[in-house]
Amino acid sequence: MLLVVRMLVRIPSIILLNNLNERAMRAIVSILLIVSFLPYTSAAQASDSVQWASEARVSSAYDSRGPHSPDQLLGKPSFTAQLGSVSPCAWVAHEKAEFDTTTHGGPVDVLIQLRYDTPVHAQQVAVFEQANAGAITKVVVKGDTYVDTVLSREVSLHPEPWNILHVFFNRTPEPVHTVELILRPGALRGPNSIDACALSTDTIPVVDPVNEIHYASGPPTAVHLSGRINSAADELMPRISADGQTMYFCRIEDPDNIGQRKLSDIWVSKKEATGFWSQAEQLSPPLNNEYSNFVCSTSPDGNHVMLANTYNLNGTIGPGLSTSSFVDGTWSFPEKLVVRDYANAGTSVDYFKAADGNTLLMSIELPTAHGGNDIYVSFLQDDGTFSRPQSLGTDINTAGKEMTMFLASDGRTLFFSSDGHNGYGGQDIFMSRRLDDSWTRWSEPINLGPAVNDRGFNGHFTIPATGDVAYFTSSERGTRGKSDIFKIDLPDELKPQPVHLIVGKVVADNNQTLPESVRVEYETLSNGKRIGSISVDRTSGAFTIAVPGGEQYGIHVNATGFVSVHESVDFTSQDTRVSDTLVMHLKPLEAGTVVRLNNIFFNTAESELLPTSFSELNRVVELLQLNQNMVIAIVGHTDNRGSDVDNRALSLARAKSVYQYLLEQGIPAKQLKYDGVGSEQPVATNATPQGMAKNRRVEFTIEKR
Repeated sequence: MLLVVRMLVRIPSIILLNNLNERAMRAIVSILLIVSFLPYTSAAQASDSVQWASEARVSSAYDSRGPHSPDQLLGKPSFTAQLGSVSPCAWVAHEKAEFDTTTHGGPVDVLIQLRYDTPVHAQQVAVFEQANAGAITKVVVKGDTYVDTVLSREVSLHPEPWNILHVFFNRTPEPVHTVELILRPGALRGPNSIDACALSTDTIPVVDPVNEIHYASGPPTAVHLSGRINSAADELMPRISADGQTMYFCRIEDPDNIGQRKLSDIWVSKKEATGFWSQAEQLSPPLNNEYSNFVCSTSPDGNHVMLANTYNLNGTIGPGLSTSSFVDGTWSFPEKLVVRDYANAGTSVDYFKAADGNTLLMSIELPTAHGGNDIYVSFLQDDGTFSRPQSLGTDINTAGKEMTMFLASDGRTLFFSSDGHNGYGGQDIFMSRRLDDSWTRWSEPINLGPAVNDRGFNGHFTIPATGDVAYFTSSERGTRGKSDIFKIDLPDELKPQPVHLIVGKVVADNNQTLPESVRVEYETLSNGKRIGSISVDRTSGAFTIAVPGGEQYGIHVNATGFVSVHESVDFTSQDTRVSDTLVMHLKPLEAGTVVRLNNIFFNTAESELLPTSFSELNRVVELLQLNQNMVIAIVGHTDNRGSDVDNRALSLARAKSVYQYLLEQGIPAKQLKYDGVGSEQPVATNATPQGMAKNRRVEFTIEKR
């Protein structure tokens, strides 16, 4: 005897974020159709008792990939449609023949064959009918030799907007690995779709499996920001600065916005000494104009912002993205940021430049997309452009829309919103962590749960470098207007790897003015891997870099006409969160200039170079290769501990090690000299450990330019 159980579950809404199209911008926060929800329960069956299909074949004539294709039958349910609509993350029976009752004399049966990785003694099949449910007439389970029809019925005369069809049966005497669904979609009015199908060894009904985070200390509480930030207009796109003191966001249709259409302007608020946010102020042109304007990300030092759209001198905008710098108290005219082979077929966009300055995330719609907006990554090239967009892969991207992404400063923890992963509403916020350097392997996205997500639009998650709080946008959570900004204290489960700040200042020797283009690059000394670069404010020379802890970093400054200077910061101890201020001296590229090699390392009283020295020395190699007439003299120095004879011998041996390394990299001997002077030329007192450390050094002097 068969037992069939039907359950009506929640139907989320779809919401669209746009930036270029006025009509689309006005639809960012739409009126959502609200239906009754079943409360989510995690009291489902144990995960090892349920399998989701890994292969799918459909007897329909088409077998394409992408939205509505048989691929959408694979894996867990996506659950993304409003009542009466069809999700792109579900298979849809839309062949003409399936509805043409005149040509074929009646509705045509469709066969869906689903394969599962592990043969099991099953007791349940659960079919997630996504829209217009009721067309299934037969369910068959199969093994290598075993076949059993576990459901046989007529098409439902009263189709439901959504249904989980549970079919229970006696435990199969042999393992089964295939489920066949026979349905007659043409017998029902409108399209019929199926999201997923589970095969279970248990009799506990398979329910909608939201991969929801579980907070050990209880879920966080979402706090609505005050009227100084939230208003009767839509507040979207919060972007918090690395120091947590400045918040940029956009307001849509605010009466004070520029232009007749009042589309989207950038507003800013700063945290006061009391801890409260100041009254938000509207940014002036050129960042705001009559079109859609919003900040996508800020640099760690707060002196640079990345903006959606390109800005034209005549006041219009175009597709793409731009950057602006804060110079002499004002924001510069936005300059176009070039992404190779950039395209966007849709009206929705979002961008985010990571703290390393080298990594750009984009939510755009390309012809190669899985469906709707997908998230892509591009990397900074030597010519200042970004590489061709690369998809983050199917761990992140679905046939729905993935957008509003934020990559934490650890470079691995990604927050994004999606209507294609299982959740509570139109767009929910998810977290995933990057598993390797391919950028296509990610942990299964985790829904942040009802403490953050609700039945409306949720997105734009953003975290300061401290990692203690987060801000996000919600359209339903007791808002003052249509969409407001909220704050939560960040639980441990959501925290990225601890972020540390390198604070520094670039100065030019002899009080020279800094050149126009000064960049600070940084790398991990353990492997010499470059992990980021930022431009430096020419007026102040100040910079701030956010990096993960647990590493020793090399920092170097590059500027035309100057020798690259280097320092190191040790964050192997997680207790040190902010570096002492580094003063980076630019040395002119001329005869007589003395350059200290700060990032070369030896064991105590030894002269063999440690591998962490190679990155520094490779830049000396590059300098000499670019200046083949240059001659440098390498000189080793020690503190005053030990005898003069021993100190001179050690300093000479260390200088020789540098000399030999440069020779091995192909630098001609005619460009090199070396010597060791022991403790004869101190640059600081030998009475303190700090002074002695400064005296232990290897330098080179440019003898010929």
